[in-house]
Amino acid sequence: MFLRKNEYFFKDILFLCKLFLIIVALNGCAFVNALKEKSSVKSSPRALFHMTDLSGQFILERESGGNAKKNIHIVKRRIYLPGQSEKELEKSIAIADVGVLEGVDGTKTPILKPKISQYTVWFDSKKYFTEMKLESASKSLSVSMSSPEAKWNGKVKVPFPKGTGVFCFFSQVVECIARTRFFELSTNKNAGQLNFHIIWDGYPYFQEQYTNIPSEVFSRAQVTYEGRNDNGERKYSILFGEESIFFNVDEYENLSKIFWISQGLTIVRSDSPAVKSKTGSNKFKKQTKESFERDDQNTDLGEEVEEAEEEALE
Repeated sequence: MFLRKNEYFFKDILFLCKLFLIIVALNGCAFVNALKEKSSVKSSPRALFHMTDLSGQFILERESGGNAKKNIHIVKRRIYLPGQSEKELEKSIAIADVGVLEGVDGTKTPILKPKISQYTVWFDSKKYFTEMKLESASKSLSVSMSSPEAKWNGKVKVPFPKGTGVFCFFSQVVECIARTRFFELSTNKNAGQLNFHIIWDGYPYFQEQYTNIPSEVFSRAQVTYEGRNDNGERKYSILFGEESIFFNVDEYENLSKIFWISQGLTIVRSDSPAVKSKTGSNKFKKQTKESFERDDQNTDLGEEVEEAEEEALE
């Protein structure tokens, strides 16, 4: 009788131990899932922006992400009128290698190394196209232009200027700056400046759309930390020549807003408080929802990056 009771006792203990392990495992899974959900906010690659300039109001669709296998980062953009996502007015793709810049003192700075870009814009329903490719041997950019106008056709090589070693495609400038850890370092110090060069991946057609932009491929620039706004976003300014561009990034270092005052250009992400507080924001969401019907899940670009790179290299 005593042995039988002991047998039941040990069975009960074994059952409780198994139950405890199951509960721990379930809690562990829930914790991992919670971490995944939290990180997915940071890694969401696509965003819609409300864009306004002197010529009207537009939708900017922006996609940013990387491919760990190929060690690259890519930014894709397209601009269209609200409710007309099938008719693009402008589009671009910029691809950069993820690398490191080693200084003379041995310090290493993580950077994005420009690799290739393509930019297309339509003026009066006519297509204007430019492509830039890095040529490592000659330390230059090969710029190929195709347009209805004779002056904007053919190919030229533009040498990289001497400077800091940080070169950023304009359409990829936020990701390029973020890669250097400047956002993190300037936030910790509550101050900071970074010298770099802008590569105008829309050259020469981008300069035709705006005034006072240098008619050049490279522009020496400086980005400065300007503090935080009331929503906790970090504010920065980019100075080049006599022009200043202001932009904000969120807690995940994603682009939130751009203000280019001299050009009358304002770009605001559709989920930002500035857009949410505006009357008619629901109409804006309805107009732009159509272009993101396919994006009901977060992705990391993955195969799409590879396809985009292959397409750009053709």
